[in-house]
Amino acid sequence: MSREALFALALPLCVIAFGCSHPGSDRCSLPPIQAPVLTSTDFSEGADIPVALSCDGSDRLPSLRWEVPPPGVRSFAIRVDDPDAPHGVFHHWLAWDLPASSHGVSGALPPGSHQADNDFGQRGWRGPCPPPGTRHRYVFEVIPLNAVLGLADGTPRATVEHAIDAHRIDDACGYATSGRITGVYRRPEPTTPEPTTPEPTTQPR
Repeated sequence: MSREALFALALPLCVIAFGCSHPGSDRCSLPPIQAPVLTSTDFSEGADIPVALSCDGSDRLPSLRWEVPPPGVRSFAIRVDDPDAPHGVFHHWLAWDLPASSHGVSGALPPGSHQADNDFGQRGWRGPCPPPGTRHRYVFEVIPLNAVLGLADGTPRATVEHAIDAHRIDDACGYATSGRITGVYRRPEPTTPEPTTPEPTTQPR
């Protein structure tokens, strides 16, 4: 019999006989922490993202606002990903060290903020740019942190993500307290045939 099967059989007996429980059960009895409420004046949850925010427009930085940050916030991070890209999740934006006093972004990041390179190979925000005729989701996430990361612009994404995971504020049961909003963008079919070019190593999405 496997170790997993033995554990599954033993755990109910342990609970009955000795009151065993999940290691975090005492903390889980605490009230949950409210996640920030993330909204945008550019689009609502599940709605279409305006062309102006995409590669078909001016690639304008989206307007985002968050409310009800959890206690203990020292800074915020923002992440935007496309989970529908054909070669895996495509990263459009990662910013961090937004001040704890900030409640959103509109047109530019507040002073002291930093940004990583996106999967287009450029620093900062790049908007939706899926293959013509396809419709992708874009997940916007604001993450409250219990520290200022102090990482410079252009720090490798993996290093920043590791620091975010180490300092994100979770509730008593370990559930993440980030705020999210998801928009969709469908890129129109080209009116004229696109020139044939070699497929890039990492496709813009």
